[in-house]
Amino acid sequence: MTTPLFSILIANYNNGCFLEEALESIYRQSYNNWEVIIVDDHSEDNSFTIYNQLKNDDRIKIYYNNENHGAGFTKRKCVEMATGKICGFLDPDDALLPNALADMVKIHTEKPEVSLVFSRFYFCNENLEIKSECRLLIISENKSYFTNRDYGPEHFASFKKSCYDKTTGISPNYQLAVDQDLYFRLEETGDVYILNKFTYKYRSHKNGISASIDKAIYWNLIVRHDTCLRRNLNPNNYPLLDFEGYIHYVRYTIYHSRSYRLGHSILKPINKIRQMLHI
Repeated sequence: MTTPLFSILIANYNNGCFLEEALESIYRQSYNNWEVIIVDDHSEDNSFTIYNQLKNDDRIKIYYNNENHGAGFTKRKCVEMATGKICGFLDPDDALLPNALADMVKIHTEKPEVSLVFSRFYFCNENLEIKSECRLLIISENKSYFTNRDYGPEHFASFKKSCYDKTTGISPNYQLAVDQDLYFRLEETGDVYILNKFTYKYRSHKNGISASIDKAIYWNLIVRHDTCLRRNLNPNNYPLLDFEGYIHYVRYTIYHSRSYRLGHSILKPINKIRQMLHI
Protein backbone atom coordinates (compact mmCIF):
# COMPACT_ATOMS: atom_id res chain seq x y z
CA MET A 1 0.00 0.00 0.00
CA THR A 2 1.24 3.50 -0.81
CA THR A 3 1.77 5.87 2.10
CA PRO A 4 0.49 9.36 1.21
CA LEU A 5 0.91 12.13 3.74
CA PHE A 6 -2.19 12.54 5.92
CA SER A 7 -2.94 16.04 7.26
CA ILE A 8 -4.76 15.99 10.60
CA LEU A 9 -6.48 19.35 10.97
CA ILE A 10 -7.22 20.87 14.38
CA ALA A 11 -9.07 24.17 14.78
CA ASN A 12 -8.57 25.10 18.42
CA TYR A 13 -10.24 27.69 20.59
CA ASN A 14 -9.84 27.41 24.37
CA ASN A 15 -9.65 23.62 24.40
CA GLY A 16 -6.26 23.36 26.06
CA CYS A 17 -7.68 21.13 28.79
CA PHE A 18 -8.48 18.46 26.18
CA LEU A 19 -5.87 19.10 23.49
CA GLU A 20 -3.17 16.85 24.96
CA GLU A 21 -5.48 13.82 24.77
CA ALA A 22 -6.25 14.59 21.14
CA LEU A 23 -2.54 14.79 20.33
CA GLU A 24 -1.78 11.61 22.26
CA SER A 25 -4.32 9.78 20.09
CA ILE A 26 -2.39 10.94 17.02
CA TYR A 27 0.92 9.68 18.39
CA ARG A 28 -0.72 6.28 18.93
CA GLN A 29 -1.68 5.89 15.27
CA SER A 30 -0.57 2.73 13.46
CA TYR A 31 -0.06 4.86 10.33
CA ASN A 32 2.98 7.08 10.73
CA ASN A 33 3.11 9.36 7.68
CA TRP A 34 1.15 12.30 9.03
CA GLU A 35 1.36 15.97 9.82
CA VAL A 36 -0.75 18.00 12.24
CA ILE A 37 -2.02 21.45 11.30
CA ILE A 38 -3.23 23.44 14.30
CA VAL A 39 -4.84 26.84 13.80
CA ASP A 40 -5.49 28.64 17.06
CA ASP A 41 -8.45 31.02 16.98
CA HIS A 42 -7.07 33.48 19.56
CA SER A 43 -7.36 31.19 22.59
CA GLU A 44 -7.17 32.62 26.10
CA ASP A 45 -6.50 29.43 28.06
CA ASN A 46 -3.49 27.15 28.57
CA SER A 47 -3.30 26.13 24.91
CA PHE A 48 -0.05 28.07 24.44
CA THR A 49 1.66 26.03 27.15
CA ILE A 50 0.89 22.93 25.12
CA TYR A 51 2.06 24.57 21.90
CA ASN A 52 5.44 25.32 23.49
CA GLN A 53 5.82 21.64 24.33
CA LEU A 54 5.32 20.76 20.65
CA LYS A 55 7.83 23.16 19.10
CA ASN A 56 10.50 20.48 18.60
CA ASP A 57 8.21 18.17 16.61
CA ASP A 58 8.44 19.31 12.99
CA ARG A 59 5.41 17.19 12.08
CA ILE A 60 3.21 19.61 14.01
CA LYS A 61 2.69 23.06 12.50
CA ILE A 62 0.90 25.74 14.51
CA TYR A 63 -0.67 28.92 13.13
CA TYR A 64 -2.40 31.74 14.99
CA ASN A 65 -5.33 34.01 14.18
CA ASN A 66 -4.66 37.59 15.27
CA GLU A 67 -8.24 37.77 16.57
CA ASN A 68 -11.14 35.40 17.12
CA HIS A 69 -12.65 34.68 13.69
CA GLY A 70 -14.86 31.66 14.36
CA ALA A 71 -15.05 28.09 13.13
CA GLY A 72 -15.52 28.68 9.40
CA PHE A 73 -12.54 31.00 9.00
CA THR A 74 -10.29 28.83 11.18
CA LYS A 75 -11.14 25.51 9.53
CA ARG A 76 -10.70 27.01 6.09
CA LYS A 77 -7.23 28.16 7.13
CA CYS A 78 -6.45 24.64 8.39
CA VAL A 79 -7.04 23.18 4.94
CA GLU A 80 -5.12 25.97 3.23
CA MET A 81 -2.05 25.21 5.37
CA ALA A 82 -2.22 21.43 4.81
CA THR A 83 0.30 19.74 2.51
CA GLY A 84 -1.03 16.18 2.70
CA LYS A 85 -2.89 14.38 -0.07
CA ILE A 86 -5.55 13.27 2.43
CA CYS A 87 -7.03 15.48 5.16
CA GLY A 88 -9.33 15.02 8.12
CA PHE A 89 -10.52 17.23 10.98
CA LEU A 90 -9.95 16.17 14.56
CA ASP A 91 -11.76 18.37 17.05
CA PRO A 92 -9.39 19.35 19.90
CA ASP A 93 -11.69 17.86 22.53
CA ASP A 94 -12.01 14.46 20.80
CA ALA A 95 -9.66 11.57 20.00
CA LEU A 96 -8.82 9.16 17.20
CA LEU A 97 -8.75 5.40 17.59
CA PRO A 98 -5.37 3.81 16.72
CA ASN A 99 -6.26 2.57 13.22
CA ALA A 100 -8.15 5.67 12.09
CA LEU A 101 -5.56 6.98 9.64
CA ALA A 102 -4.63 3.55 8.28
CA ASP A 103 -8.28 2.72 7.57
CA MET A 104 -8.84 6.04 5.80
CA VAL A 105 -5.67 5.85 3.69
CA LYS A 106 -6.60 2.36 2.53
CA ILE A 107 -9.98 3.47 1.17
CA HIS A 108 -8.66 6.63 -0.48
CA THR A 109 -5.82 4.69 -2.11
CA GLU A 110 -8.02 1.89 -3.40
CA LYS A 111 -10.84 4.18 -4.57
CA PRO A 112 -9.54 7.20 -6.51
CA GLU A 113 -13.10 8.19 -7.46
CA VAL A 114 -13.98 8.82 -3.79
CA SER A 115 -13.69 12.39 -2.51
CA LEU A 116 -15.08 11.88 1.00
CA VAL A 117 -14.98 8.95 3.44
CA PHE A 118 -17.23 8.75 6.48
CA SER A 119 -16.63 6.30 9.33
CA ARG A 120 -18.24 5.62 12.69
CA PHE A 121 -17.62 6.99 16.16
CA TYR A 122 -18.36 6.42 19.82
CA PHE A 123 -20.30 8.89 21.94
CA CYS A 124 -18.28 9.51 25.10
CA ASN A 125 -18.71 11.41 28.33
CA GLU A 126 -16.49 14.28 29.47
CA ASN A 127 -13.81 11.79 30.55
CA LEU A 128 -13.82 10.23 27.07
CA GLU A 129 -15.41 7.04 28.39
CA ILE A 130 -17.53 5.29 25.76
CA LYS A 131 -21.28 5.53 26.39
CA SER A 132 -22.86 4.52 23.08
CA GLU A 133 -22.31 4.02 19.35
CA CYS A 134 -23.35 6.30 16.53
CA ARG A 135 -25.77 4.99 13.93
CA LEU A 136 -24.49 3.64 10.64
CA LEU A 137 -25.17 6.21 7.94
CA ILE A 138 -26.96 4.65 4.97
CA ILE A 139 -27.52 6.66 1.81
CA SER A 140 -30.59 5.44 -0.06
CA GLU A 141 -30.27 4.28 -3.63
CA ASN A 142 -30.61 7.06 -6.22
CA LYS A 143 -29.99 9.70 -3.55
CA SER A 144 -26.97 11.80 -2.70
CA TYR A 145 -25.73 12.54 0.80
CA PHE A 146 -27.49 15.90 0.58
CA THR A 147 -30.84 14.68 -0.76
CA ASN A 148 -30.81 11.69 1.61
CA ARG A 149 -31.38 14.23 4.43
CA ASP A 150 -30.00 12.01 7.19
CA TYR A 151 -27.71 14.63 8.67
CA GLY A 152 -25.90 14.24 11.92
CA PRO A 153 -22.39 14.42 13.32
CA GLU A 154 -20.08 12.38 11.09
CA HIS A 155 -16.74 11.47 12.67
CA PHE A 156 -14.10 10.62 11.53
CA ALA A 157 -14.42 12.03 8.00
CA SER A 158 -11.51 12.37 5.59
CA PHE A 159 -11.16 13.82 2.11
CA LYS A 160 -8.75 14.13 -0.77
CA LYS A 161 -7.08 17.54 -0.86
CA SER A 162 -7.26 17.50 -4.67
CA CYS A 163 -11.07 17.22 -4.46
CA TYR A 164 -11.30 20.05 -1.93
CA ASP A 165 -9.25 22.24 -4.26
CA LYS A 166 -11.98 21.86 -6.90
CA THR A 167 -14.46 23.63 -4.60
CA THR A 168 -14.56 27.25 -3.48
CA GLY A 169 -13.60 26.01 -0.02
CA ILE A 170 -15.18 26.17 3.42
CA SER A 171 -17.19 29.35 3.90
CA PRO A 172 -15.33 31.60 6.38
CA ASN A 173 -18.65 33.15 7.46
CA TYR A 174 -20.22 30.07 9.07
CA GLN A 175 -20.01 29.83 12.85
CA LEU A 176 -21.48 26.32 13.09
CA ALA A 177 -22.32 23.50 10.64
CA VAL A 178 -18.92 24.06 9.05
CA ASP A 179 -18.32 20.33 8.62
CA GLN A 180 -21.74 19.94 7.01
CA ASP A 181 -20.87 22.64 4.50
CA LEU A 182 -17.57 20.88 3.77
CA TYR A 183 -19.26 17.51 3.18
CA PHE A 184 -21.82 18.96 0.77
CA ARG A 185 -19.06 20.67 -1.21
CA LEU A 186 -16.92 17.53 -1.37
CA GLU A 187 -19.87 15.47 -2.56
CA GLU A 188 -19.97 17.73 -5.60
CA THR A 189 -16.45 16.65 -6.62
CA GLY A 190 -16.55 12.86 -6.18
CA ASP A 191 -18.18 9.83 -4.57
CA VAL A 192 -18.99 9.43 -0.88
CA TYR A 193 -17.84 6.22 0.81
CA ILE A 194 -19.14 4.99 4.17
CA LEU A 195 -16.66 2.92 6.16
CA ASN A 196 -18.35 0.66 8.70
CA LYS A 197 -15.53 0.89 11.23
CA PHE A 198 -15.13 2.87 14.43
CA THR A 199 -12.30 5.38 14.18
CA TYR A 200 -13.19 8.22 16.56
CA LYS A 201 -14.22 9.11 20.11
CA TYR A 202 -16.60 12.08 20.35
CA ARG A 203 -16.54 13.84 23.71
CA SER A 204 -19.75 15.39 25.05
CA HIS A 205 -19.21 18.23 27.53
CA LYS A 206 -20.96 21.41 28.59
CA ASN A 207 -18.58 23.75 26.76
CA GLY A 208 -18.71 21.95 23.41
CA ILE A 209 -19.19 24.25 20.40
CA SER A 210 -22.29 22.30 19.33
CA ALA A 211 -23.82 22.27 22.82
CA SER A 212 -26.59 24.68 21.79
CA ILE A 213 -29.12 22.71 19.74
CA ASP A 214 -30.94 25.85 18.57
CA LYS A 215 -27.78 27.45 17.18
CA ALA A 216 -26.69 24.23 15.53
CA ILE A 217 -30.05 23.81 13.79
CA TYR A 218 -30.04 27.44 12.65
CA TRP A 219 -26.63 27.16 11.02
CA ASN A 220 -27.46 23.79 9.48
CA LEU A 221 -30.50 25.34 7.81
CA ILE A 222 -28.35 28.18 6.46
CA VAL A 223 -25.84 25.71 5.03
CA ARG A 224 -28.58 23.64 3.38
CA HIS A 225 -30.16 26.74 1.89
CA ASP A 226 -26.83 27.87 0.45
CA THR A 227 -26.21 24.37 -0.92
CA CYS A 228 -29.55 24.48 -2.73
CA LEU A 229 -28.63 27.78 -4.35
CA ARG A 230 -25.23 26.43 -5.38
CA ARG A 231 -26.82 23.33 -6.94
CA ASN A 232 -29.78 25.16 -8.51
CA LEU A 233 -32.24 23.27 -6.31
CA ASN A 234 -35.50 24.63 -4.89
CA PRO A 235 -34.88 25.50 -1.21
CA ASN A 236 -38.56 24.79 -0.47
CA ASN A 237 -37.89 21.10 -1.05
CA TYR A 238 -35.05 20.81 1.48
CA PRO A 239 -34.24 23.33 4.25
CA LEU A 240 -37.84 24.60 4.46
CA LEU A 241 -39.10 21.07 5.14
CA ASP A 242 -36.36 20.58 7.72
CA PHE A 243 -37.34 23.87 9.39
CA GLU A 244 -40.98 22.80 9.56
CA GLY A 245 -39.86 19.56 11.17
CA TYR A 246 -37.87 21.53 13.72
CA ILE A 247 -40.92 23.66 14.57
CA HIS A 248 -42.95 20.49 15.20
CA TYR A 249 -40.12 19.15 17.36
CA VAL A 250 -40.00 22.35 19.47
CA ARG A 251 -43.79 22.38 19.87
CA TYR A 252 -43.79 18.73 20.96
CA THR A 253 -40.94 19.36 23.42
CA ILE A 254 -42.73 22.35 24.98
CA TYR A 255 -46.10 20.60 25.28
CA HIS A 256 -44.51 17.58 26.96
CA SER A 257 -42.23 19.49 29.29
CA ARG A 258 -42.80 19.42 33.03
CA SER A 259 -42.98 23.23 33.20
CA TYR A 260 -45.74 23.37 30.59
CA ARG A 261 -47.78 20.64 32.30
CA LEU A 262 -47.40 22.37 35.67
CA GLY A 263 -48.40 25.75 34.25
CA HIS A 264 -51.34 24.19 32.42
CA SER A 265 -52.61 22.51 35.60
CA ILE A 266 -52.46 25.84 37.46
CA LEU A 267 -54.05 27.98 34.76
CA LYS A 268 -56.80 25.55 33.73
CA PRO A 269 -59.08 26.12 36.78
CA ILE A 270 -58.39 29.88 36.63
CA ASN A 271 -59.45 30.01 32.99
CA LYS A 272 -62.57 27.99 33.80
CA ILE A 273 -63.55 30.48 36.51
CA ARG A 274 -62.95 33.38 34.12
CA GLN A 275 -65.25 31.75 31.56
CA MET A 276 -67.97 31.27 34.18
CA LEU A 277 -67.69 34.93 35.21
CA HIS A 278 -67.44 36.07 31.58
CA ILE A 279 -64.21 37.91 32.34
